Amino acid sequence: MGVVTNERLVAQRRKIGRHIERTVREAERRSPEAARRRARIRAATRSGKAALKARAIAEQRLLDALRQLLNEQLSIRTAAEQVGVGYHQALQLIRAAEVGGQV
Repeated sequence: MGVVTNERLVAQRRKIGRHIERTVREAERRSPEAARRRARIRAATRSGKAALKARAIAEQRLLDALRQLLNEQLSIRTAAEQVGVGYHQALQLIRAAEVGGQV
């Protein structure tokens, strides 16, 4: 076994990708219902990813607001009330940010 260059790996991945696409197209031609089901699954996956992204953005905004209030020397409980979240949710956001290195 020799060393495989990056170009060969890229070419091999393209070849495999084309083979998979061809196989999927053939399967879709044979079964239109399966094609519709896969399309629904792809759409659901996209909307799920969008929802996760929106949630992450909302959590980041909440965290930023909490940090700003905490920098003004407010307690976590008071800051959480002003932001409109529960104490435990605010504490969870802060701890997750500390673990994730965002603080």
